[in-house]
Amino acid sequence: MDSKQCIVEICEGISTSRWKKITETVLNKAEANRTLLCITSYKSHKDEYMCMSCYNSIVVNKSSKFKEHAVEWERRRRNDDVWKHRTVN
Repeated sequence: MDSKQCIVEICEGISTSRWKKITETVLNKAEANRTLLCITSYKSHKDEYMCMSCYNSIVVNKSSKFKEHAVEWERRRRNDDVWKHRTVN
């Protein structure tokens, strides 16, 4: 039995036996496609796995669902940074 689990936050959990290791190349392609802007949070998961469904959506097909998620994540991160800056000063 395969014990791997997809580390992509918005994975739909489709059952699969095919996996893609998260490498620097995968992260660079995702960043170039603007489908995974939260690259820094995924860098700590290098050498872990994402399911082929997420890989194809992020790297191959440049899925709008993942682009929208990336934009939303970036917006939340900026808001958090502004909030932290205000509370420190």
